[in-house]
Amino acid sequence: MRKLLAIDIGNTNITAGLFRGVRLVRKAKTPTHASYLYGRFFRKLLKSAALKAEDLDAVSISSVVPLALSRLVVEFNKMAARSERNACKHCIAGRDRKVPIRNMYRQ
Repeated sequence: MRKLLAIDIGNTNITAGLFRGVRLVRKAKTPTHASYLYGRFFRKLLKSAALKAEDLDAVSISSVVPLALSRLVVEFNKMAARSERNACKHCIAGRDRKVPIRNMYRQ
């Protein structure tokens, strides 16, 4: 069964959901400003589901905070470097994959 880590980086919190197939098995939040906790946060989330980074089939990320996104990608690269095999590829919505959402906000 495929394992997906879905991450939403917002201005206040990072919300992560861990899926096995279509079923959400874990959900967690951490403050966006606490980038020094990102690695620990994701390792703890994976451990709570008895998984390691290399067990993931995919990581999907959406973000409105470019600096937090770049710091999070660095943490995932560190986790991949420590793993026995390459960790899964991450996909960043809006950069790697176009999403069919139009911004209808009027100023």
